[in-house]
Amino acid sequence: MADRKEYIERLERDANQLLAEIISLRAEVGSYRKAVKELDKVREALSKFLNKTGELTEQTYKLLKIMNEIGSAKIFQQLETIAATMDISSKKLTVIIVLVIAGIITVTALQVYIVFSKTL
Repeated sequence: MADRKEYIERLERDANQLLAEIISLRAEVGSYRKAVKELDKVREALSKFLNKTGELTEQTYKLLKIMNEIGSAKIFQQLETIAATMDISSKKLTVIIVLVIAGIITVTALQVYIVFSKTL
Protein backbone atom coordinates (compact mmCIF):
# COMPACT_ATOMS: atom_id res chain seq x y z
CA MET A 1 0.00 0.00 0.00
CA ALA A 2 2.87 2.37 0.83
CA ASP A 3 4.38 1.67 -2.58
CA ARG A 4 1.11 2.54 -4.21
CA LYS A 5 0.81 5.78 -2.21
CA GLU A 6 4.35 6.79 -3.16
CA TYR A 7 3.62 5.90 -6.77
CA ILE A 8 0.48 8.09 -6.78
CA GLU A 9 2.33 10.95 -5.06
CA ARG A 10 5.10 10.67 -7.60
CA LEU A 11 2.54 10.66 -10.44
CA GLU A 12 0.90 13.74 -8.91
CA ARG A 13 4.29 15.53 -8.67
CA ASP A 14 5.08 14.57 -12.26
CA ALA A 15 1.63 15.74 -13.37
CA ASN A 16 2.08 19.06 -11.54
CA GLN A 17 5.53 19.48 -13.04
CA LEU A 18 4.16 18.63 -16.49
CA LEU A 19 1.32 21.13 -15.99
CA ALA A 20 3.81 23.83 -14.94
CA GLU A 21 5.92 23.10 -18.01
CA ILE A 22 2.83 23.25 -20.26
CA ILE A 23 1.83 26.62 -18.74
CA SER A 24 5.37 27.89 -19.25
CA LEU A 25 5.41 26.58 -22.83
CA ARG A 26 2.05 28.24 -23.52
CA ALA A 27 3.38 31.58 -22.25
CA GLU A 28 6.48 31.17 -24.39
CA VAL A 29 4.40 30.41 -27.48
CA GLY A 30 2.32 33.52 -26.71
CA SER A 31 5.46 35.63 -26.53
CA TYR A 32 6.64 34.13 -29.84
CA ARG A 33 3.33 35.12 -31.42
CA LYS A 34 3.77 38.68 -30.14
CA ALA A 35 7.32 38.71 -31.48
CA VAL A 36 6.10 37.50 -34.89
CA LYS A 37 3.48 40.28 -34.97
CA GLU A 38 6.11 42.88 -34.05
CA LEU A 39 8.47 41.52 -36.71
CA ASP A 40 5.65 41.78 -39.26
CA LYS A 41 5.19 45.44 -38.28
CA VAL A 42 8.92 46.05 -38.64
CA ARG A 43 8.94 44.27 -42.00
CA GLU A 44 6.06 46.43 -43.26
CA ALA A 45 7.74 49.63 -42.02
CA LEU A 46 11.02 48.59 -43.62
CA SER A 47 9.24 47.83 -46.89
CA LYS A 48 7.64 51.28 -46.89
CA PHE A 49 10.99 52.85 -46.06
CA LEU A 50 12.67 51.04 -48.95
CA ASN A 51 9.92 52.09 -51.35
CA LYS A 52 10.24 55.72 -50.24
CA THR A 53 14.02 55.52 -50.54
CA GLY A 54 13.60 54.17 -54.07
CA GLU A 55 11.32 57.09 -54.96
CA LEU A 56 13.81 59.59 -53.52
CA THR A 57 16.63 57.94 -55.44
CA GLU A 58 14.66 58.29 -58.67
CA GLN A 59 13.94 61.96 -57.93
CA THR A 60 17.60 62.58 -57.12
CA TYR A 61 18.62 60.92 -60.38
CA LYS A 62 16.19 63.12 -62.33
CA LEU A 63 17.51 66.23 -60.58
CA LEU A 64 21.12 65.32 -61.32
CA LYS A 65 20.20 64.60 -64.93
CA ILE A 66 18.57 68.03 -65.26
CA MET A 67 21.55 69.70 -63.60
CA ASN A 68 23.88 67.97 -66.03
CA GLU A 69 21.70 69.09 -68.94
CA ILE A 70 21.73 72.68 -67.72
CA GLY A 71 25.42 72.53 -66.99
CA SER A 72 27.14 73.68 -63.86
CA ALA A 73 28.69 76.65 -65.72
CA LYS A 74 25.23 78.08 -66.40
CA ILE A 75 24.17 77.50 -62.81
CA PHE A 76 27.24 79.33 -61.49
CA GLN A 77 26.71 82.10 -64.04
CA GLN A 78 23.13 82.60 -62.84
CA LEU A 79 24.29 82.57 -59.23
CA GLU A 80 26.86 85.25 -60.00
CA THR A 81 24.17 87.34 -61.72
CA ILE A 82 21.92 87.02 -58.68
CA ALA A 83 24.80 87.94 -56.36
CA ALA A 84 25.65 91.01 -58.46
CA THR A 85 22.01 92.12 -58.47
CA MET A 86 21.83 91.69 -54.71
CA ASP A 87 25.04 93.70 -54.32
CA ILE A 88 23.59 96.57 -56.38
CA SER A 89 20.33 96.43 -54.41
CA SER A 90 22.31 96.41 -51.18
CA LYS A 91 24.24 99.53 -52.22
CA LYS A 92 21.01 101.31 -53.20
CA LEU A 93 19.43 100.39 -49.88
CA THR A 94 22.49 101.72 -48.03
CA VAL A 95 22.20 105.06 -49.86
CA ILE A 96 18.49 105.27 -49.03
CA ILE A 97 19.14 104.56 -45.36
CA VAL A 98 21.86 107.23 -45.21
CA LEU A 99 19.49 109.75 -46.83
CA VAL A 100 16.71 108.89 -44.38
CA ILE A 101 19.07 109.28 -41.42
CA ALA A 102 20.32 112.61 -42.81
CA GLY A 103 16.70 113.74 -43.22
CA ILE A 104 15.86 112.78 -39.63
CA ILE A 105 18.91 114.63 -38.35
CA THR A 106 17.98 117.72 -40.42
CA VAL A 107 14.36 117.73 -39.18
CA THR A 108 15.52 117.28 -35.59
CA ALA A 109 18.03 120.11 -35.93
CA LEU A 110 15.37 122.39 -37.41
CA GLN A 111 12.96 121.56 -34.58
CA VAL A 112 15.65 122.33 -32.00
CA TYR A 113 16.43 125.62 -33.80
CA ILE A 114 12.74 126.58 -33.87
CA VAL A 115 12.26 125.80 -30.19
CA PHE A 116 15.35 127.78 -29.16
CA SER A 117 14.61 130.70 -31.47
CA LYS A 118 11.15 131.12 -29.91
CA THR A 119 12.58 131.18 -26.41
CA LEU A 120 15.10 133.84 -27.22
